[in-house]
Amino acid sequence: SNNGSNQQSYQVNFQNDMKIDILIVGGGGGGYGSAANNHVGGGGGGGAILYATDLQVTSGTYTFKVGRGGGGELAGGISAEDGFASEAFGAIANGGSKGKRAANITSWYGGAGGTTDTLNTTVVFTEYNGGDGGTGTYTTDTAAYPLYGANGPLIDIVGPYYWGGGGGGGGWYGNFGSGGQGGGAGGGFYNNGYYGPATGGTGINSGGTNFGGYSGNNPVAGSDGGALTGGGGGGAFRHDGGSGGSG
Repeated sequence: SNNGSNQQSYQVNFQNDMKIDILIVGGGGGGYGSAANNHVGGGGGGGAILYATDLQVTSGTYTFKVGRGGGGELAGGISAEDGFASEAFGAIANGGSKGKRAANITSWYGGAGGTTDTLNTTVVFTEYNGGDGGTGTYTTDTAAYPLYGANGPLIDIVGPYYWGGGGGGGGWYGNFGSGGQGGGAGGGFYNNGYYGPATGGTGINSGGTNFGGYSGNNPVAGSDGGALTGGGGGGAFRHDGGSGGSG
């Protein structure tokens, strides 16, 4: 869990030698979007994932650090943030990158999924990059890159859940992205009452889902990534981007 600082530290005491399973997830990146500047933006990338089973731990006290998700871009000049890293046993699961502003539909504007760093650990982890965030687009043309966030891996440690899904991209009318499996958030979209929903990806806490149904032309904000999943925040069109989920 995470209390709102960039990294929340926990002192964990093992009174005896034991074997454990461990999952380390970085925070999801924030989604891009701005009501003030009429921007359309990509979803944030999911946090990286490290997983180990039957890890032999010697008795003693260990420090675990859990990264928070990056904030989404907000009106008033508050920029989107990258997700923050989580750490344990010298290994690092980096946070996902924030979404970016779309200038045209020929480039990818989602945030990149977080990467792993195991150079300073002796523990053998299975390593996964987080899911990439979806591209944002402001036209009705088919985007050159996926609008939806990429799925994170399925890992059975507290039940079979996905982790570190990318956030969906923001879009125009029906061109919006849903979140990737692993808590990725649904993207925000410009809606005339006929489009939606932009669904959040499943996880131990699912990413937020955006529903349409408004009359007239109304923008919908990007949703937030699922708490504790490392899911990326949703991008948005002419509205606020969503925040990434914590590790």
